[in-house]
Amino acid sequence: MRFDRSSFSRPCAGNFFSRPCAGSSFISLFALILIATVFAAAPCSAQTLGQYTTAVIAPDGEGGCFISTGKDEFRLGIMARFRMFSKGDLGFQVGFDRLTGENSLGVATDVKIYLLDPDSTFPVDLAADISLGHFQDNALGRTVAGLSLITSGTLAADTKIPIEPYASIGFYSIFFTDREECPPGAVDCDDDNNDMETVLRAGVKLVLTDEYQVLFEVKLDGNTTLGAAINVVF
Repeated sequence: MRFDRSSFSRPCAGNFFSRPCAGSSFISLFALILIATVFAAAPCSAQTLGQYTTAVIAPDGEGGCFISTGKDEFRLGIMARFRMFSKGDLGFQVGFDRLTGENSLGVATDVKIYLLDPDSTFPVDLAADISLGHFQDNALGRTVAGLSLITSGTLAADTKIPIEPYASIGFYSIFFTDREECPPGAVDCDDDNNDMETVLRAGVKLVLTDEYQVLFEVKLDGNTTLGAAINVVF
């Protein structure tokens, strides 16, 4: 995709992050990501608890709570993220997970590495994320390892609340344990000990104040899940 340099030569009016203006070209890029990846998404059975972060590296510390719901799926939990160095942060999540009638507790961690600063030719942030999580119920354990590519950017808007949309595509390997105790007919009770999935996430972060943020997120992986989170900067 080609970008017109003149479209990004001046800062966004009222841009909270003082970055090059993404404008309509970021919207076009965002739409292309959605169209290109939604057809790659495959039905799946497990994933980390949620993204709820942009490609931008976190400040010294931030944390909050999240909730998501979809067909036969519900999640509720807490999260925290800490800056490790100038181009990397570390995240943690703990939560309750209900998937197709099975209740489990989940824990997850991830490391996000910043890859690309926005400029006039590519006006978005870009980061890679490596994650590891585990879900456990009475009958079945699921360990999930993933690699995601995250992009985000700030839209130009004459408003006191900056808007930062984001999108990601993630590739996950899922390993099942404790199958000898898995009851007949329970979720993921089959002959495979591992699975692969592709997950698309898209969302928006609203910066209410310097300390408080609200995020809304949708996940596509053969099933649509809607989520929301409140994030507090320490």
